[in-house]
Amino acid sequence: MDREQARAEYRKILAGVVRHHQAMDRHVTGAALARIAKRLGLRVKGGVIEAGDDEMTLVSDLAVYGRVAGSTRAIDRYARAVAGSLDTFDKDLLEALRRSWFSVFRFTSRHPIAGWYVDDRLLDRTGLWLMNEALERSARAGIGARVFEFGGFVVSTGGAAPLTGTRFGR
Repeated sequence: MDREQARAEYRKILAGVVRHHQAMDRHVTGAALARIAKRLGLRVKGGVIEAGDDEMTLVSDLAVYGRVAGSTRAIDRYARAVAGSLDTFDKDLLEALRRSWFSVFRFTSRHPIAGWYVDDRLLDRTGLWLMNEALERSARAGIGARVFEFGGFVVSTGGAAPLTGTRFGR
């Protein structure tokens, strides 16, 4: 696989992630978003969450992928609702998204084709190939992000929090 092939595959995956996330919005209630925002210490006034883009990315991530006691995850409700109606690519992508995880990653070196090699500091996994065009240009020491494995890559599901000034041991 060369750089252009890797980027084309990444963009196809990313478009699928966006498509699934937009469809999942129907499986997340405003009340759930407000409850999560309040637990994060964000102000909710008249049902409106007063937060910036980064905070809302975290609220949305937790609303889709988080599990509340006595409830199912929004992504699992969505998967049940669309079962049987997806093509093979989208079915496999959705299953990969359901297995996603949030962790802290250290950038170790640029991948020779595209993206970065990263180490998952919480799961002690090394040499993961992270594809993310924005991070390819702006990566620093590390990030906190939700990721999933698909197409030979590790791909983030949305926002990533840079961990600048954080010391990463080897």
